[in-house]
Amino acid sequence: MTRPFAFVLSLLLFAALPMASVSAQAGPLDQERLTADLVAQNDASVVRERRLADDRALAAIDDKEGRIRTLSAQKRRLERQLATSQVQSQTLRKQLAEVSAELDAALREFAKLVEEVTKRDAIAAVEREAFRAEAAQIVAQATPAELEALRLFADGERRVGYTTFAELTQAGVRARQSAANLMSAPKVRNQAGLLEIMYGAGEANRTTAISEQVRAVVHAAAQRRCDAGHRTS
Repeated sequence: MTRPFAFVLSLLLFAALPMASVSAQAGPLDQERLTADLVAQNDASVVRERRLADDRALAAIDDKEGRIRTLSAQKRRLERQLATSQVQSQTLRKQLAEVSAELDAALREFAKLVEEVTKRDAIAAVEREAFRAEAAQIVAQATPAELEALRLFADGERRVGYTTFAELTQAGVRARQSAANLMSAPKVRNQAGLLEIMYGAGEANRTTAISEQVRAVVHAAAQRRCDAGHRTS
């Protein structure tokens, strides 16, 4: 698939795959809805980039997406107000329910509109199904925090959603790298020690020996940080 959005999202997916999935909190229907909304975002991107619709249809897509962003912002504001409210406000709960219903309806209308346009193009229709499978896998593998970021993206808050998802993914990558360094520290030190003996015997060059020593120091530092964390916990 050559779509830029699909390509970037796929890269993030494969970086996140080794992490244990804890998205069981999101039920099947929630995952299905989120997947559909991510597909709609990709559909809209395809339509705009390839000019698969006339100006009137493109304007309608823009209007509906703008409505989604407005409702999404209202919903999140109400959620924050409820979370910080000192009293249980029935009014806030009612407003949140109403805005949530409006947002859901707007998302469905948007998805239907861009799907109709996308399916008119044979190539786009095939790519659409391929992306749907990718999006479903992304959602299934996502942590609760990642699901929140994906929901922001699906609600049209693409910059915030992408940035948050990318930061979470990279944090996971760094954690796995630190764990790998920790696990391999003893063996790397042993390897560096053997190479140092070879250097003394004239069987290894100085650059290689120093490189291995530096790598051993890095792994040892990772192990010390981990040990220090266990002592303070």
